[in-house]
Amino acid sequence: MNQTQAQRRFGTFSGVFTPSILTIFGVIMFLRTGFLVGNAGVINGAIIILISEVIVFLTALSISAIATNVEVKVGGAYFLISRSLGVEFGGAIGLVLFLSQAVSVAFYIVGFTEAFMAAFPNLSLGSKAISTIVCTVLFITTYIGAGWAIKMQFLILSALGISILSFIIGAVSGFDMDLLRANIPPGYIEGYSFWKTFAIFFPAVTGILAGVNMSGDLKDPQRNIPRGTLYAISISTVVYVLVAFLLAGNFRREILVTDSTVMRLRSVIPFSLNLGVFAATLSSALGSFVAAPRVLQALAGDEIFRHLRVFAKGGGRTNEPRRGVLLTLLITEAGILMGDLNFIAPIITMFFMITYGTLNFATLYETIAGNPSFRPRFRYFHWSTALLGALGCLGIMMLIDMPYAILSLLLLFIIYKYVERRAIVTTWGDATAGFLFWRTRQNLLKMDREIWHPKNWRPSILVMTGNPHQRFKLVQFARWLEAGKGIIILGNVLQGDLKEMIVQKRTQEEVLRRFIEEHNLEAFHEVIVAGDFESGVVSLIQSAGVGRLKPNTVIFGFSYDPERYEIFGRVLRNTVLLGKNVVVVKPDLKGRKGKRIIDVWWRGKENGALMMLLAHLIRLNPEWRDCRKRILRLVPEEGEREEAFEELRDLIYRARVEAEPQVIVSEEPFPQVMRRTSANSSLIFLGLSVPEEGEEVKFMRDISSALEGTPTVLLVKSVLGEDVILS
Repeated sequence: MNQTQAQRRFGTFSGVFTPSILTIFGVIMFLRTGFLVGNAGVINGAIIILISEVIVFLTALSISAIATNVEVKVGGAYFLISRSLGVEFGGAIGLVLFLSQAVSVAFYIVGFTEAFMAAFPNLSLGSKAISTIVCTVLFITTYIGAGWAIKMQFLILSALGISILSFIIGAVSGFDMDLLRANIPPGYIEGYSFWKTFAIFFPAVTGILAGVNMSGDLKDPQRNIPRGTLYAISISTVVYVLVAFLLAGNFRREILVTDSTVMRLRSVIPFSLNLGVFAATLSSALGSFVAAPRVLQALAGDEIFRHLRVFAKGGGRTNEPRRGVLLTLLITEAGILMGDLNFIAPIITMFFMITYGTLNFATLYETIAGNPSFRPRFRYFHWSTALLGALGCLGIMMLIDMPYAILSLLLLFIIYKYVERRAIVTTWGDATAGFLFWRTRQNLLKMDREIWHPKNWRPSILVMTGNPHQRFKLVQFARWLEAGKGIIILGNVLQGDLKEMIVQKRTQEEVLRRFIEEHNLEAFHEVIVAGDFESGVVSLIQSAGVGRLKPNTVIFGFSYDPERYEIFGRVLRNTVLLGKNVVVVKPDLKGRKGKRIIDVWWRGKENGALMMLLAHLIRLNPEWRDCRKRILRLVPEEGEREEAFEELRDLIYRARVEAEPQVIVSEEPFPQVMRRTSANSSLIFLGLSVPEEGEEVKFMRDISSALEGTPTVLLVKSVLGEDVILS
């Protein structure tokens, strides 16, 4: 795909200015500028020209900024957009840009045919036959290679200059102030308005992409593109305004709107206008014929669309996109059979408006993202010019034809989503990551300044997985408890010396990354090296996350190893000391099956509020959605049953959760009642205290004894108040 510097043949004048100015001075200048003045009048006509030129000028500033910030390769505008906004926008715009260039070829050929038949009215051939012959000749020229096309453009530029100069000399000598005054106000014919006339004229200025799309053939794209594009815009603005002014001072309105070749009547060299029209239309068609396949080749080379891969392969020493030339030929011929200039022009206008708007948005996006890598050599742009250009394109699209504009944007969105769903991994950097960083930074800072309220509590979970393949149940519960409402961090502590463990640390980071990817988890990972497990956990809890996204809950697996009871007890105490909720998962070793029941044993507000909230979050998952949830309470005497039941029912009502209140009356020890009552449950929530210093081993033994033979249990220690569930 990449061309060497030796294969890049063209400079500012030959590669950018010439194809751009030839496309700008195309079919619209010679065949529709009179139509513009006749309908819109002098003032509105000048406004249409200036609005069009302002749009392309703002876009040129954006193009120049992006082009001087990256190594520009094959693909022109597509390359610039995809490398700024990413593969999704690039893919969508690449297709639109290719189609707009291909349809433009038909537009210019139809314009040539209209002028040719006016010059030779006695020809026996029909318009579509003439257009097809011209299309074939241009196809052969383009198929041979861009070098032939560029050589032809120098001859065409000379003919074009002679024809414009011939008209200006004749129009100045025949200028009539009375005609000018009569043509100042608008006089739209039936079916036309300011914006409809604008839509017909706008393709006149779309030629700036003709040079940009030659990016793969330029000697120095970062220098050639800004200079050649801005030179072309400056000269074309002056010439278009001058031609419109001279037409208004030479012809009555009726002639301007009915005679598409009216400029020939003031040409001092009789056949020069026809020569200019032929030159302009053919050069524009040739420029688009050269550009369209190159956009397609770049798009295919990035392998965004599988079915387009065949067009990536080039031919010859200079990698000419010959397969793309063949497809352009087919689309061009379809356009020739489709309609006349006034039918095709608005379609091209809409395509180019989308492309220009996206180019401006790309520059705005780059600027806002604030990537240090965005350091364009071209300094004459500002984020406000990019914003104005993007909004201008969008607004004009809506004013021209709102339904068609919405349909065009919808099509662009569909292509964008298709590419996004394919999750293509690119090898180039774009501004998307920078923009996400900027937006995330702003939101984190804003969150940090906000006053925290219990109603905004979300599960931010650090789960101590170790090797996640061996402790998958912990990860699964973390995912269920998070329920798509917060964040999950998979944590691992490696014990040893950092110098000796650095390779293992990187290996474990890759293991966690792949685990997250394989199981489609929305999670982060963190691996640290510490001298021992206890200090490592404490360090990880303190360092994980950033700002308000630091973990507020830590999940541990239950330890069955008596030799680790003391360490585990201290870890629990230190976790609570650091202000984190604790969830200890004791899995069901028997693997019970049957109808799922969640039991929350209420033994007070200290841990109960968080347990109710976590049980509610678990039920939001598809796997638990249909299960029963019971809020259970043990009282020693029958006389306390009714009051306890009402308290539970009131609690459930105020907490706005679905649950069944149930009161058990018994004087037996709680572990016995709990094991018997919840024997067939799927999940049990129990409150957890933390051991006093020196009591860790006894504490863990008591818990192990109490939980023997139970289903899966989540032991919960909360550092929150009851407001977390009642808010």
